[in-house]
Amino acid sequence: MNVASALIKQVLTLQDFETWSYVRKHYLPKEYHTIFSVIDKHCDSYHKLPSVEELKLSTRDTSTLDKIYAIETLEVDTDPYILLQYLKNEFTQREILTELDDYVENSISFEDAEESVQHLHDIILRVEDKVELEEPQESMQRISLFEDEEEQGNPLPVLILQTPYIKMVSLHCTLLSKWTPGLFSRDFALLLQRCRKGAYGLKISV
Repeated sequence: MNVASALIKQVLTLQDFETWSYVRKHYLPKEYHTIFSVIDKHCDSYHKLPSVEELKLSTRDTSTLDKIYAIETLEVDTDPYILLQYLKNEFTQREILTELDDYVENSISFEDAEESVQHLHDIILRVEDKVELEEPQESMQRISLFEDEEEQGNPLPVLILQTPYIKMVSLHCTLLSKWTPGLFSRDFALLLQRCRKGAYGLKISV
């Protein structure tokens, strides 16, 4: 069974948005990139995963549609998160082998010791850039953007942004969605988490 097909089937069947938020397009074989893009576009537009039927209706390309029908017939009982780990492992191993093949073919015969070590270090950095080894601690399914009204004491939720240049700016939810297009998009949880920790020169308090 193809791991990519099994993962997509389980994510859509279980509507597992949390696992999907960790999937990256380049983890998937190229023939699945169109399916990934269709699913991602649906998430941005409707703030939820499509069903298999909705995915078929959103697809015009015949070969991609045939692949979706094939995915629909699969019987899978493995947890989507485990399938994602398998997929990520496959991608990482494939990238390492590709990089090493290129290194052996083009560089190893004329580099000195220092250059060889640096080249291998560069390979590690390039692979690390493509694979998320540490996942966000908070997901869109768990994250709480605003306090309960009883705790907040304010019926209108507001976000406060603090920077060295803009000490305090209040944004209502409607403005926030314009500031970050696709408020419920796949990367928003990670963005909010990093801002809370003071990344990007921003600190968000709610």
